[in-house]
Amino acid sequence: MSATATKRATWREAKLGEILPLKYGKARSEQFGYPRSETSTFGSNGAFGTFPRALTKGPAILVGRKGAAGTVHFSTEPCWPIDTTFYTEGNDGAFLPFFRYLLDSLQLVRMDRSTAVPSLSRDDYNSKIILYPESLPEQRRIVAEIEKQFTRLEAGVAALRRVQANLKRYRAAVLKAACEGRLVPTEA
Repeated sequence: MSATATKRATWREAKLGEILPLKYGKARSEQFGYPRSETSTFGSNGAFGTFPRALTKGPAILVGRKGAAGTVHFSTEPCWPIDTTFYTEGNDGAFLPFFRYLLDSLQLVRMDRSTAVPSLSRDDYNSKIILYPESLPEQRRIVAEIEKQFTRLEAGVAALRRVQANLKRYRAAVLKAACEGRLVPTEA
């Protein structure tokens, strides 16, 4: 390895509860949080409205606790997670966008052990062992690469949709031409 080659990032093994401790969301109430107009409200299925107060101080990862248990959402600004969700604002060693993707990759919905209403146990979540890069710059670099690849995927999906639309038009034109006798030459 040359002197100019970059050093490999150090990865750490930890329990999810150590790096991303979960807190319980709360029913919307004037007793909690702090005033903030047009604050997004999150439930297990994601954002669904606004409230004039925020429960989180900044960006947060939201994890479905009941119903859509294990689903992961991300708010880039303070928000109000209701009582069907858990939320985490991380800690100093956590770049939240990285951990949002990490939680997505863990498929937390598989941790559901309920028999009736799907639910996620905080104990199961807390004990889950993960590997993550200790360095915040490495976490940011990985997020940048993920988002670059997602942009490429979205462009590919858009191109595929355009091709599908064109094929539908072509199919309709072929059928019309066939029904009008213009598809194959006829003898006069």
